[in-house]
Parts: sequence; structure tokens; C-alpha cells
Amino acid sequence: MHTHWKNVRLVGWAHEVPDTEITSAALEERLWPLLERADVERGSLEAKTGVRARRWYGPDVDPEPVAARVAQRALLDAGLRGSDVGLVINASIDHRLFEPSGAHVVGRQLGVSEDAVLFDVRNACLGFLDALSIAADRIESGAVETALVVAAEAGGMRRAIDAAIDEALAAGAVTPELWVPLTMGCGAVAWVLGAATRSEGRASLDGCVTKNQAAHGELCVGRIEDSGRLSIRANGPGILRKGVPLIAATFEQARARGASLEQVFMHQVGSAHRAAVERELGAALHPRSAIFRDFGNTGPVGMPLAVSLAAEAGTIASGPVTLLGAGSGLSATVLSLTWGAA
Repeated sequence: MHTHWKNVRLVGWAHEVPDTEITSAALEERLWPLLERADVERGSLEAKTGVRARRWYGPDVDPEPVAARVAQRALLDAGLRGSDVGLVINASIDHRLFEPSGAHVVGRQLGVSEDAVLFDVRNACLGFLDALSIAADRIESGAVETALVVAAEAGGMRRAIDAAIDEALAAGAVTPELWVPLTMGCGAVAWVLGAATRSEGRASLDGCVTKNQAAHGELCVGRIEDSGRLSIRANGPGILRKGVPLIAATFEQARARGASLEQVFMHQVGSAHRAAVERELGAALHPRSAIFRDFGNTGPVGMPLAVSLAAEAGTIASGPVTLLGAGSGLSATVLSLTWGAA
């Protein structure tokens, strides 16, 4: 799938990361009886994944209020009010409520009008990019003038990690699948998109390309167990082996439509993933995109959070910017922007 936009602008954003930092060394201490028995050296978690630390909310912190808080700040950054928003999309993996959608909780807190459209989009780590493309389509068609996309990974993610550690201790063994949940972190981000007729914005959204390999959907599976908690089972080597070529193929198709390698931000699960993608693309990702080192794998929050942090630091140059995402399923999306475009 590919699409092109001429009338869509990024007009505001906000992000939040929890204050509590949990180092990889601290997680190893919780598992040390098992790691020592398996002859695993101290420091292996950080060495294998590149994740030095991650931020965690408390296990009882629900994602919906966090998403609403960040969404409100994004609107303030854009100089807008809730009544200006015609579309709210929540792209979180974590969710406490089965219904209503997280977008309804956010919309209520923002005070959106009765005419606003509110719904959730969940597609693993790719959810935020998918939500951006849906919002951009609505703006380009003239259906809405302003859209808000938000994602928050909060207490549910924390509970999943704690449960994975508890299960390993109860079983008395560490499996390779445990390493992926141990990299997970929490955080939230919101972007506001608007029509060019209303705002010049900070960047234009130009188009996107998406490809999938649904035959490999078993490589990373998150389940809602009977207890209601989220569990994650991921085949890290398999994801790299199948996912990286998919990312490269998606980018090649996007490059034929104008995507650039100059400033690439990509969702990353760790250092091995980043290195494999850079080898496949034959180019380095934006240096500020490697936020997994200090924030862990924050799912759909990761890539837009990296862009927000880089923008605040003034390290994004005017010109082409490429957002590259991949998620369980498998799917990959490349979304092209022009930074600083009026």
C-alpha cells in the first residue's frame, strides 16, 4: 500500500517518560540465581540488547489517563483546544479497558465536540505510524482539519515484565524468549496533525508505503491471559531474520517514491536490531534515534518519542525526514516528512 499527501502538517507534539529508572543490572539481580546457574555473566542483558536502562510507571498506572495528559500538552503546544480536534486515534498496545476505546477516554478529557471521531488502532510497535497515516488520509480528504494521535505504554507493560520474571523464577530456568520482555519500557507521546490551510506547521507529511509478511505472525505474540495480564513471547533471532529484509524491501519501494536516507528515525528494539537494519539499508540511522539505550523498547511510543527528543534538542535539519517502523505480524511502514516545510 502506498499513499501521498499534499495538505497535511505536523503542528504540535508532547511526550512523557516516567521518573523511575530501572537498569538492566537491576533486572539481572532479580534473576541472578537463574543466570548464575546458567553460567550467564553479569552485564549480559545490556551487552546483548544495548539497553542500559528503561523507565517504568507503577504497575497500577493505567495508560488511558497518561495518554489524555500527554494529548492535552500536545494540543497546548499546537495552540489548539479540544474543540478544534476532529479525530482522535489511540495507538497504545497497553490498555486497561476493553471498552470504551482509549480514544474516548482521551476525547472526554480534551473536551472534543460531539462531531469528533474517536477510535483505537492497535498494530504492535507499528501502531503510531499506522494511526498517523489514517489521520493524514482523513485530513487530505477534507473530512477533518485537525487530528490527534497518541500512545501510552504504562502499567500493563510493567506488569507483563514483572510476570515474565516471576514465571522464570518459578520455573527455575531462563529461556531465550525472556530477553525481549526484559527490554520493555514505558512512556507516552502525542502528535497533532492539521490541514495546511490552517497552519504551516513544523513539518509536512508527504506519503507512506506499507508492506507485510503475515505468514510470520507467530514470531512475536502478545496474549491477554485469563488473569487479564499481558504476556509476551518473542523469537528475537527470527524477528531479525525475517523482519530486517522486509524493512529494507519497504524502504526500497518508498525510496522509488522519494523517501530519503538522510535523516531516518526508526522504531528499534535494541542494538542488534539497529545494526542489522543499518547494514541492510547501507546507511546510518539518525544518531538521536537510538533511545532504546536509556528508555528501552517502548513499542509504538519509541519512534515518535525519538523524533520529539531530537526536535527539542535541535538536531533535526530542515529537509527530508524518514520515519521507519516495523511491528509484529510482520508489517513495515515508511512515512516521509519534510521538516521545516511551509
